[in-house]
Amino acid sequence: MISCLVKIRPRRPVVPNPVAAAHAGPQSGAAAQTGEGTAEGLSSWRQRGQASCGRAGGGFQVVARAVDHRQRSLGRDRSETRETRAHIAKLLFDAGADAKECVENEQMPGGKFSVLSAAAWHTASLELVELLLDAGVELEPPGATAGPPAPPLVSAAMGGDLKCVERLIQAKPPSWQAREALEVAIAAGDSGMAGALLTYGAHPDQAGRWAGRNGGCLHAALMLGRDTAFVELLIAGGASVKSRDRDGRSPLEVAVQLGADEAAAVLRKHGASEQEIDSRDRLVGACVRGDAALLESLLAGEPELAERCRPSDVQVVCWAARNGKTAALERLLEVGLAPSTVDDDGQTALHLAIARADVKAVEALVRHGASAKPFVLGRLSSDGRTARPGRRNPASRRF
Repeated sequence: MISCLVKIRPRRPVVPNPVAAAHAGPQSGAAAQTGEGTAEGLSSWRQRGQASCGRAGGGFQVVARAVDHRQRSLGRDRSETRETRAHIAKLLFDAGADAKECVENEQMPGGKFSVLSAAAWHTASLELVELLLDAGVELEPPGATAGPPAPPLVSAAMGGDLKCVERLIQAKPPSWQAREALEVAIAAGDSGMAGALLTYGAHPDQAGRWAGRNGGCLHAALMLGRDTAFVELLIAGGASVKSRDRDGRSPLEVAVQLGADEAAAVLRKHGASEQEIDSRDRLVGACVRGDAALLESLLAGEPELAERCRPSDVQVVCWAARNGKTAALERLLEVGLAPSTVDDDGQTALHLAIARADVKAVEALVRHGASAKPFVLGRLSSDGRTARPGRRNPASRRF
């Protein structure tokens, strides 16, 4: 009965076929910046709940939608409505309602979503969160893991209400929830929330699984284009400039590749070394910056340099398509990086360009050989970089 006081909104279906993506039309808000979710991205985070295992990044699609949801302020109640809900909740508790009740939601793995999580996320009601905590609701429901159904602290971060986050922190949830919530705060660019979570103890060097290729929060912040003040905040909160992502890249390498010169200066100030940067980082960075002289010099010295690039280096093609960096995309393709590269959410650069309705990017990708055929999500070539065209598995779950 308590579940009637919270709102559960359905998620939009996704389209893994490039043609279907074109018919779906351009996206807006945070979804346009991150791409809409895929079946892989929405599959149970239980399969990659440990920070050191599996592919990272899939859960970021869920966060992207949550950020878009809160930025558009859908479903937020006026203060008088929140007070009314809280009053009704008191009446229900007095009548014997169970604070541990779960919402039936077939779109969540396991089909359940805790009322505390829903109150913190969809309704973003501090009043309901307070009442539920006072009624003895569990901060870590049975079977809770990293990922959906989002545990309470992560849900509060997705809801975007700092007071809800601070109240749940006071209740001392397990630290892994703070790590997950920090990833949400970075995705939203919410420095106040990030600071509160870092103070609580959010394991910053493990908080880059969704957007940082299993690196730390600095990797995620750089990939998402957070400013130098945000980078300074993360370092002050314990993030290490020596952390590494799945391919061994340091935050400084990521900054160099993405042309984030000011962030790179901050990292150097805090101890990052020039010795971390190699010719692959310089090649990708020169493409992003448009440094023709450096590109010519690097390729003259090692014509096959692109062949040595790591999967994370090649995925900058997807980053460029995702962020509308069309000129950088062209140069990355011209030096030989794979046009059918797949990002950590199973989307090709072509999918991302179509989702942005970026005609020039689509033209560039097709011209350089990007496949326009549907492919099985998550099915990669032997080098781990390129999607294999093929028929989509009809048994796979779609949302």
